Amino acid sequence: LEYVEAAHFPTILKEYRSRQLYLSHKLYQLPIVDDILKQAFDGLVLCSADIFRVTTLILFIHNFGDLHVELMGEASVDVNLEKSFIMDASGEMVGWARQNGYGFIDLNVFANNLKNLPRDAMKETVSLQRKIITYVWDNFVEIAEDASVYLVAYGGASFPISELFKARDVTKKLKGVAQIIGKSQTPAQVTRVTGADDWFVKNGVVYVGVDSKDEALFGPRAGIGRIEQLSTTALRGPVVMQRCIPRLDELVKSGRPFGHNLA
Repeated sequence: LEYVEAAHFPTILKEYRSRQLYLSHKLYQLPIVDDILKQAFDGLVLCSADIFRVTTLILFIHNFGDLHVELMGEASVDVNLEKSFIMDASGEMVGWARQNGYGFIDLNVFANNLKNLPRDAMKETVSLQRKIITYVWDNFVEIAEDASVYLVAYGGASFPISELFKARDVTKKLKGVAQIIGKSQTPAQVTRVTGADDWFVKNGVVYVGVDSKDEALFGPRAGIGRIEQLSTTALRGPVVMQRCIPRLDELVKSGRPFGHNLA
């Protein structure tokens, strides 16, 4: 295995973010024993030290650093501005959880910049994402026996959610799923998974910063849960994240199913 020689911007962003989350919130790297997963996601799976002791656990899945998705349609990149967007939004999410005494697992599914991986692992990015999300679920989330688990997914990490629901019966452990969807992002849909599709609709909420009139993506048949429109104009994903935190806070503390309409 060889690392790509030239350090590229997404790598710098991810490394900077990991360091800041350790300094600010004491998030530590989770151990990965699988060689391929370790090479692909080394430094990208972080957690608080209390994940096996808390009664509430937040599993935050995202793809920060994937500028192809973040900047779709943008003509140029301001490095400092992108760093600020990512750090401010994700820092607020982690800070909210830690201030409330919740355990926190931070999973970045945007794999490290690698080459010469075995062919079967390079067929699709989805292959690696499916493996890392199930690895984290099996080895950490599933054995946090006393915790009520809430899955929060940011934009480009929506597809791995679908893969997790296909690979594991997570409905007994999960209490709710919140998706954060901004400009150029689409929500996960859990379909054709026995028992999971109905659960997803009843226990899922999607915080939207884009036009949600697209029936294929956001209509009743999409099977994504309740829609909360946070803006009538297109918003970047990090902005949607910041705006949804007070709503997510109220929902988790209320104990209501995420899919129920608020009074």
